[in-house]
Amino acid sequence: MPKMKTPYITILFSLTLVIAWYEKSYSENNTKVEYSEDILTDKYLKYFGNNDAKSFFPIAEKLKNIYIQKGEKDKFYRIWCNEVVFYVNVKKLHRAISEVGKMRIDALNSNDKYGQALSSYDLGIIYEISKDNKLAKKYYTESINLMKQFHNKERLAPLYNRLATLYIEAEPEIADSLLNLSIDKETDWTAKFDCYSQECYLGLTTDNNEKFYEYYKKCKYIERYKKKYIVPEWTSYLEVIRQYFDKNYDKALYLTKYIAEEIDKHHIRYYIYKKMGDSDKALKEMEKMYQYEESSRAVADNEDFIAITQEMDKAKMQKERQEMQNKIRNITYSGFTFFLLLMIVLLHYLFIRKKHELKKLNCKNEELKLAREQAEASEKMKVEFIENMSHEIRTPLNTISGFTQIMATDSIDIDPDTRKSMSFKITDNVKKLTDIIDNILELSSLKSNAKIVGKEQINCNTFCKEALFNMKDNKNEHVELIFSSDIPDSKNLIANKHDLLISIGKILTNACKFTKEGYIHMHCESSKDGKKMILSVMDTGPGIPIEKAEIVFDKFVKLDSFTSGTGLGLTACRYIIEQMGGIVILDKGYNKGCKFVITLPFGDVK
Repeated sequence: MPKMKTPYITILFSLTLVIAWYEKSYSENNTKVEYSEDILTDKYLKYFGNNDAKSFFPIAEKLKNIYIQKGEKDKFYRIWCNEVVFYVNVKKLHRAISEVGKMRIDALNSNDKYGQALSSYDLGIIYEISKDNKLAKKYYTESINLMKQFHNKERLAPLYNRLATLYIEAEPEIADSLLNLSIDKETDWTAKFDCYSQECYLGLTTDNNEKFYEYYKKCKYIERYKKKYIVPEWTSYLEVIRQYFDKNYDKALYLTKYIAEEIDKHHIRYYIYKKMGDSDKALKEMEKMYQYEESSRAVADNEDFIAITQEMDKAKMQKERQEMQNKIRNITYSGFTFFLLLMIVLLHYLFIRKKHELKKLNCKNEELKLAREQAEASEKMKVEFIENMSHEIRTPLNTISGFTQIMATDSIDIDPDTRKSMSFKITDNVKKLTDIIDNILELSSLKSNAKIVGKEQINCNTFCKEALFNMKDNKNEHVELIFSSDIPDSKNLIANKHDLLISIGKILTNACKFTKEGYIHMHCESSKDGKKMILSVMDTGPGIPIEKAEIVFDKFVKLDSFTSGTGLGLTACRYIIEQMGGIVILDKGYNKGCKFVITLPFGDVK
C-alpha cells in the first residue's frame, strides 16, 4: 500500500516536536542545564530529519541521560522510541527490533505504561514495514489501549492514523473512521497534512473523486499557509493522484518519478495502468509490488528477528506472571485484612446496637414521662374546665333563678322599669348560658365530622364586611370597627359560609371582649403568589404574651380565669380554618394588642 513519504516516520517525527516546546521558567540553578537541553533538542531534530546516524545517536543518549536525572520518564521513552524509528528509516530492521526489545523489557520491569505504549507503537511500525499486517494491527491496537488509560489522549491521533493505513486496501470504511478520529484529535499541521493525504489516497483506492478533491483542497490550504510543515515529496504524490482523476494519465505517469518510495511508485502506476486499460503493464507493476513486499517479509521471517520477538514476548509473559503472583498475594493479604475489618465492624455494630437500644429505652422512658405529664396536665385542665364550667353555668342560672322568683312573687311590688330591667338580665344570662352550651356542642360536632361539607362561592370583601358588622352590638362604645381591603371585589372563596362565619366570629368576639377602647381593624389582602387571601384582625386590647401564642389555641385554655368563656373558641376557630385548607396564627410581631392572621385559598365555582 502506498504511503506519503513513509508516513509512519513523519508521524513519529511529529511526536518528537513536542520535546522542543518546553517551558523556559526554571529556577536559577537549572538555567544552564535547560539552555543546554534546548540546544541538544534542536540538534537532535536536525540529525533525525537528515538521517545522520553518526551525530544523532550521541545527542539522543545525552538527552536520555538528562531526562533520567530529571525524572522525566515520558521524554526518556519518547527519545528511545525515536531511536527505534531512526533504525527503521535507515532500513536496519534487525537493530530496530533489538532496540525496541530492550525498551519494552525496561518499560515492563519499571511498570511504565507509557513506555510500554511506545514500544508497542514501534513494534507496529516494524511489522507494518515487514508486511505482517496482523501483528502490526495487534501492536497498534495495544498501544492505543495503553494510551487511552495512562497518557494524554492527544497522542492517540498518530496511532489512529497508522492503524488506518492497514485497513485502506481491504476495509476502507474502517480506515475512513480511524482517519476521522485522528483528524479530530490531531493538532500538529504536519500530521494533519498526512491524515488528509491518506484520505486522498483512500479516494484513489475507492475511485471516489469527490472524497479526493475534498481533502486535496485541505492539503493545498496547509501547503499554502503552513509551508514550513510540508515535506515536498508529499505534494508530488498528491499531484499524481489529481492528474489521475483529471484523466491526464500520461502526465500522472511522468510525475511518479518524483515519488521517493519505490513501492509507492509501483502501486500508483498499477492504478493508472489499470484505469487506462493496459492490463499487461498493470500486471507488471503488481509483480514488482509483490517482489518488494516479499523481500520485506523475508526480513520478518529471519530467525534472529523471530528470536528477538519471542524474547520480548517471553519477558512480557514473565512480567504478567509476576503481576499475577503479586495480585494473588495482595488478594490473600486483602482477604485477611477484610476478615479483621469485618470482625471489627461486627463488634462495632454490636456496640452501636446496644447503645442504640439503651438510647431507645431512654427515649421510651422520656416519652412515657412526657405522656404522664401530658395526662396529668390534661386531667388538671379537665378539672379546671369542669370548675370553670360549673362557675360559668351556675352564675347565669343563679341570676335567672333569682330574678324569676322575684318576678313570680305576688307580694313583691315591682315597678315597670325594674321589671323590664330584670327581664333583660334574664334574657342576657339565658343567651350566655346558650353560648356556653353551643361552644361545647360546636367543637364536639366539628371533631365528629371528618370533613366540612356544603361549600359555596363566597365573595371575600362582602363576607368580611358582614362578619365585622355582626360585632357592632358586642363591642364597647369607645371602640371603632374598621374594615379595609386590597382585594378586588371580584375575588371569591370556596367555603362553608356558616362555619367560616363562626370561625372568624370567635376571633372578633374575643377582640370585642378584651378591647375597651381604640379600634378593631379587619384587613384583607392577597398573598405574593396571588393564590390566597390573607385576613388580619387587629385590636388595641391587652394582647397575648409571645410565649403563649400557640397555647391559646389549645382546648380549655383561658389566660384570664376571671373572664367569662369556655376556652374553646380559638380551638374551634383553628380547626374550621384548617379543614378549609387554610391556617390561622397569632402575629408575634404585633405590639399594639392582638393580631390574628387567617390565610385561605381563593377559588371560583367551575
